[in-house]
Amino acid sequence: MRFFNFKRSAAVTTKPARVVMIEAVEARILFTTTGVTTTSSAIVMSAVAVPIRPTGLIATATSSSQIALRWNAAATATGYTLERSTDGTTFSHVTNLTATTYTNTGLTAGKTYIYRVKAYNAGGSSTPSSISTATTFGGTTSATSSTTTTTTTTTTVKTATTTTTATVQPSARNTGILAGTVLKAPVYNFKAASNTTYTNMKFIGQVTATGLTNVKFVSCYFEGNGNMYNIRCDNASNVTISNCELVGGGMASIWGDGFTATANYIHRSTGDGFKLGRNVVIKGNYITELGWGDPDAHADGVQIRDGYNITISGNYFDMPNDVYNTKSNAAMFLQLNTSNVTFSGNWVRGGNYTIHAYSDLAGGNATIKITGNIFYSGSSRFGFGHIGTGVVWSNNLTDKGTVALTSSK
Repeated sequence: MRFFNFKRSAAVTTKPARVVMIEAVEARILFTTTGVTTTSSAIVMSAVAVPIRPTGLIATATSSSQIALRWNAAATATGYTLERSTDGTTFSHVTNLTATTYTNTGLTAGKTYIYRVKAYNAGGSSTPSSISTATTFGGTTSATSSTTTTTTTTTTVKTATTTTTATVQPSARNTGILAGTVLKAPVYNFKAASNTTYTNMKFIGQVTATGLTNVKFVSCYFEGNGNMYNIRCDNASNVTISNCELVGGGMASIWGDGFTATANYIHRSTGDGFKLGRNVVIKGNYITELGWGDPDAHADGVQIRDGYNITISGNYFDMPNDVYNTKSNAAMFLQLNTSNVTFSGNWVRGGNYTIHAYSDLAGGNATIKITGNIFYSGSSRFGFGHIGTGVVWSNNLTDKGTVALTSSK
């Protein structure tokens, strides 16, 4: 007997049989011979491939009780299952949905939550996505662990305990343009002037502050529009960039010397977030979606070559490897004759090596300090740190509260 793989009603001619009904998954074929009618039934199954696992899951805390999530759609998926954990081992069901965004509400303040998502269709569920972690706002985030210190040649772990306290994690909600700001009419490829404060400005193209002093940008919007940088301030001094949004940089969002950048939202740069020279402070910024639209990018949150006197603290470098249309390399990439760099109290996610730190300057490595940061487990390809002999690596934790060693991932 021959069966036909039909799902819906159709007319089929077969001698001496005729099809009288085909239902969703059951075919009934009637045969008539010499006045006697018989019925034969068969279940006809149609194979459906299980969807691939979702990519690009990002969890971002938006308040003391809410975390926003988004991920890339999986081909052939008809829905998604979101799961949550507080220990990274046991996951519980949150919801099923068809969208690729969700806000998880009713959470505990100052607590870390770990998420994963599965895609499903009629064929079944995919394997889970990579995890994404966020900590709800709560004033401080504390974790206790063994103290990690670095000798001149190796990384060792002591048995004493310490507490690392970080401030509120930067995000797109608490950085960038101040609430209530009304931007002015756009200006293009602007050249700034010394001893001037710019507020509520909308800049299209590159803003140049090369060689200037005493310049402030407050609550401004910068759109790179294909230019090399959002802001270029090489050989400058006493430049302040605060509560601004910078999008669409080319080689980097900001390149220069002698500036302080605070509480800025920096995203979708084709290249790096910052290229730093000397005498720079980077504090409380949210840096994400780097290497945007360039599959060959090697984008770093901060890149330093031949730089010195640099402090990087309290920032969130949100640079996961598997996010659509991005290509990140490291949260901080440091090399050549660099010295006197402190990288502390930051949240860091993603990268090939999350931190790449080598100095060719004699004794330079000893002046590079990477301390008290929170690294997201499972977010780097090769490890949290690829560092030179003598670089100080101490008191760094994972988002799970365990010691973050350079070899951890």
